[in-house]
Amino acid sequence: MEKIIALLDCNNFYASCERAFNPALNGKPIVILSNNDGCIIARSNEAKALGIPMGEPYFKAKHIIENNNVKVFSSNYTLYGDMSARVMATLAEFVKDIEIYSIDEAFIDLTNYPEPEKLANTIRQSVGKWTGIPVSIGIGQTKTLAKAANRVAKKYKSYNGVFRIDAEERRQKALKSMHVGDVWGIGRQINKKLASCNINTAYDLSIQPDNWIKSNLTICGLRTAQELRGNACIEFEETPEARKSIVVSRSFGGTVFEHQGIKEALSNFAERAAVKLRGDGLLAKRAQVFLYHELVARGGSNHNSTITVEFDYPTDSTCEIIKATSAAISSMFVAGMGYKKCGLVLLGLINKAGFTKDLFDNRNLHKQDSVMQAMDYLNNSMGSGTIMLASSKGKGGWVAKKDNKSFCYTTRWDELPVVH
Repeated sequence: MEKIIALLDCNNFYASCERAFNPALNGKPIVILSNNDGCIIARSNEAKALGIPMGEPYFKAKHIIENNNVKVFSSNYTLYGDMSARVMATLAEFVKDIEIYSIDEAFIDLTNYPEPEKLANTIRQSVGKWTGIPVSIGIGQTKTLAKAANRVAKKYKSYNGVFRIDAEERRQKALKSMHVGDVWGIGRQINKKLASCNINTAYDLSIQPDNWIKSNLTICGLRTAQELRGNACIEFEETPEARKSIVVSRSFGGTVFEHQGIKEALSNFAERAAVKLRGDGLLAKRAQVFLYHELVARGGSNHNSTITVEFDYPTDSTCEIIKATSAAISSMFVAGMGYKKCGLVLLGLINKAGFTKDLFDNRNLHKQDSVMQAMDYLNNSMGSGTIMLASSKGKGGWVAKKDNKSFCYTTRWDELPVVH
C-alpha cells in the first residue's frame, strides 16, 4: 500500500503562543528575542513583511521595531514547551502514528485512514479550537513531499491550511514553485552548488540523473531527490532516537564576579538537566562543566575552562549532580575574573530500567527516588521553582536578561490568565 504521510506545522509558533493569551496581538507585528534579549529568533508574518531579518541583533533592528510599533517579547520557553505538548496531545486524539519532529512540527502516518484530507481538516480545526494555535498540514507520499505540501498550504489561503500532493500535476506544480534551497535536507553549501549548476527549483533537482546527483551531492542528495519523486526513503519513526547528551547553559544577564553567583547559576542548570534525565528515564555517568570568563584587566585575553566529572555511580539525582559539578566549578573559579557564561553537559547516558546496582553502591536509591519524584510532582503541579535546593536560591545576579517576557500562563498558578 502506498504511504500517505502528513506534516503538521504550527504557524509562526512562538508568536502564536503569545497571541493565544493576548488576542489584541492578532494582526500586529511580533518578534521574539533570544536569551538575554540578544537576537531576533522568531517573527510573525507582519514582522517579516516589514523586512526584519531572522537572527538580526535586537539593537540593529530597534529603529524598524519602534517606528512600526512592533511588539517585542523575550523568549518564554516554558510557555512554548507547554503549548507544544498541548498541540501534540490534541493530535494524538485523532491519529495513532505520530513522529514529533520539533517543538512545532510532527509527521503523521495517514496511510490507513479512508479520507486523509477530511481528517487533516478536522485536526487543523480542533488544534486551533482547543489550543488557540493555528496550524497548516501538508500531505504527500513521502516526508519530503509532505514538507513541500505544507509550504503550499501555508502560502495559499485558498487551501484553508491543508494541501495534498495526490497527483503528478500537483507534485510538479508544488515543486516548480519551491526554491531548491527550501527543500528539506538541502543546506546552504549544497544550495550554492546547485545554483552554480542552474538548478533553482525543487523540480529541477528531482529530474536530474541519479548518477549526477550521487557524484555531486552524495547518497543523501540522491535520497532527497527520490523523496521528491514520490519514492519513500526516509523511514517514519514513532520512537524518538535516544538522547546521547543533555546540555543546559546560559549566558549571564551581566558580568558575574562572585563565586557564590557562579555556583548558584550552575546549581540551577544542574536542576534542569536532572529533571530532563528523569523525564526520559535515563542515568548519567559523567558531566562536563564549562565556565567562560573575561580577564578584567587592560589588555587581558579571554579564557575558557572545561572539566569533566565522573560520578561515582550512574545517577539522575539532582543532589548528586549538583554536589559533583559545584566542586568542579569551584576549582575553575579565579577571583577577580568577570564571568559571562557557564553550563554543563550530561554524558554517558544509559537507560535507568536496565541499571543494576553493584555491591559497593551503598546509596539508598529508593529513598533518593522518592525525594526526586516528590520534587518533580510539586514543580509540575504547582509551577517550576516551587521547590528547589538551597544552593539554587540566591540573589540571581546571573539571571539572563528578559525585559519583555510574557507570563507562563499555563504552568504557574500565580501567572494564570485573568478574565475581567
